[in-house]
Formats: sequence, C-alpha cells, structure tokens
Amino acid sequence: MSDRLQCILARLGVDSRRHCASIVAGGAVRVDGKVVREPGFRVERPETAVIEVDGRRVSPPAGGAAPRARTILLNKPRGVLCSKEEGRGETVYDLLRGVRERVVSAGRLDRDSEGLLVLSNDGALVNELTHPRYGHSKVYRVQAAGVFDDATLDALQGPMELDGRPLAPVRVEYVRRLADGPLGPRHRLLFTLREGRNRQIRRMCEAVGLRVEALRISVQNAYMGGGISYRAHVQGIGWEESWAKDGSKSGTTGQSRRLEAIQMRLTGELAESYDVCYRVHAQNVGWMAWAKNGAKSGTAGMSWRLEAIQVVLVPKGQAAPAKVDGVTSATKLAVLENPGVTYRTHVQTHGWMGWVKNGRLSGTSGESKRLEAMRIRLLG
Repeated sequence: MSDRLQCILARLGVDSRRHCASIVAGGAVRVDGKVVREPGFRVERPETAVIEVDGRRVSPPAGGAAPRARTILLNKPRGVLCSKEEGRGETVYDLLRGVRERVVSAGRLDRDSEGLLVLSNDGALVNELTHPRYGHSKVYRVQAAGVFDDATLDALQGPMELDGRPLAPVRVEYVRRLADGPLGPRHRLLFTLREGRNRQIRRMCEAVGLRVEALRISVQNAYMGGGISYRAHVQGIGWEESWAKDGSKSGTTGQSRRLEAIQMRLTGELAESYDVCYRVHAQNVGWMAWAKNGAKSGTAGMSWRLEAIQVVLVPKGQAAPAKVDGVTSATKLAVLENPGVTYRTHVQTHGWMGWVKNGRLSGTSGESKRLEAMRIRLLG
C-alpha cells in the first residue's frame, strides 16, 4: 500500500512529520536513488523502497525487520537544548548516548526550561502528542517574580498576540505566594496550553511585567510527582495502622463494620502546590466541616457511621469549594479538574459504588446506610 513520504519518514523516526516535510523540501531525501522534494510524494511500495536521508539509508533492508519502537521519557535539565543542531551546546540527544534508535522529541523545551520530554521513533505517537487537532493539554509549572494581582491574571487569560498572531486561550491558575526574592514578590503559577509557541509563557509573562525564574512542563498531570494516601477509623478496629494509597482499599468489606472517620494526605511534589480537602456526612450530624492534609474528618469514638464523603484538591492555602454536587459551604473556589481526584465507596447492601471525581458525593445520605470502605486515586 502506498503512503506519503513525510509520513513514512516520521514512522521511521527521522523527525516529526512537520519537520520531515521540511527535510524533503530541502532536497535531502532520495527514494530508490532519486531526489524527491515533494513531501506528499506517494511511495508505492514503502516496504521495499530504499529511502535515504543525507546519504544515509533510513529504511530497513528488503525483507528486514522494521525498526524497534522506542519511546523515552526524559526529565530534561535546565541548560540543555532540544535541537539536533551541533555547535550550540549540550542537547538532549547527547544525554541519550547508547540509544541506537533514531528518536525525536514530541515538542520542545527551551534551554532554560526543565521537565518531562517525550522522545520516540514512533512517528504516529509523536504526531498524536504534538498535532493541535488531538487537543492534548500541556501543563507548565511556573515560578515568576513581579507584582501579581487580579488584573495580571485577567491579562494572562485574556486575548493576547505573539508575532502578530492571536494566541489560543490559555488557562492560568494562581497556586500560591512564595518567599520574596531579589526581583521582588514571587509566585507559583500553573499554565495550561493547547498550543505552544516559541518561548510563549516567558513572553506572556514579560508582557504583564513578570519575570519567569523557573519552568517545568509535562503532558496532562505528569508534571509533578507524588500521590495520595488515606486511612479510616473502622468500627471495632480503630485507626488502620497502614495508609492506603493510589486506589488500594481502606476499610473492610464483608464484615459489616462501619467507617467512623477518615484522614487523607498528599505526598511528594504534589503536596507542595496543593491541599487535599475532604469531608463526611455522618449519622446524627449531617455534613461536617471540611478537613485537609491529614486532619480527622468524622466522629471516631462516638460510634456514629459515615454515610458519604466528598474529596477535592485545591491550590495550596485556599479553602474548599463553596458548592459541590448541590451541597453548600461557606467559601468560594472553583473545583480543579487538573490535577483532580477520583474515588468510590463500599456501602452497606449496595456494595461498591461507581467512581466519582472532584468533590462529587460518594455514598448515600438520607438512607441510613454505613460506609464500609473506600478507594481513592489521582486523575491523570
């Protein structure tokens, strides 16, 4: 079956499909000995064609095996380039000595940025991660210096142009105030982008008077390490000695023992930027106040059953949401979707309930049925 030349080159790990088009247009590619300059040129028999780039054969020999798929997740350090160009300093490819496959990066980070970088010789994967039509978000964790107020946030999220072209909408979350530095007040911010321009976040911040001091990146929620752990006070047992984590069970099933209180906490880098807030609906009490970061929620020692729970993640130092799933509390804050949390409970006579997320009610209220166990994990 025939296929376009630039697509074949991308699958062979020469570069991303867009860059392969430029390589072909520049006359660096030969197919069966003939120079081809049209990226959309259709190769009739890709499995037997001899394809060369800069005089080096990139297609497998006739009857030979296709290149082994290789994908690498690299924590790119600051000061290292994503470019393959020589003479400009150390590159990410210098860090991959010993890797035989010809991998390319899915997106790029500038020299001063750090964080997750995906490199692969799987052209389809690289294209899916980088092409705007797939809608993948990239989350950037930014440390910036300068004066920051509501007007600054509005400007960052409002209409903005770079190089004479409008930017796609950008979501910006203010995480917390950091200790002042040499350049004045410092702030932790999260930028969520669906497109990426050259040095986009740095240039956006400069436009509103901020100086970026550090920047980390990833796809979706992989931008920071850490997890969530939790435990329960169980009827007849007391507080569980071990904390459950990342979806494992806390509590008991099949023993008719009620949960009487719960604790939750975040771990690792995630705990530096977010609080986990949770509350319970308890027998004779109703919804209790939000607890967070390891504090007790419930009625341990009073023999009252828990009937439902709610869990959310909020930026460090901020309060729990005002209204979740029809239940109101005193403060106002939008529930975060990214990062987020999902959870389920085991309910008397009902068994395991379905997974819910980001502050939705899990359990029952008004049915006088006890919670017996729970599972919690992060979204991402």
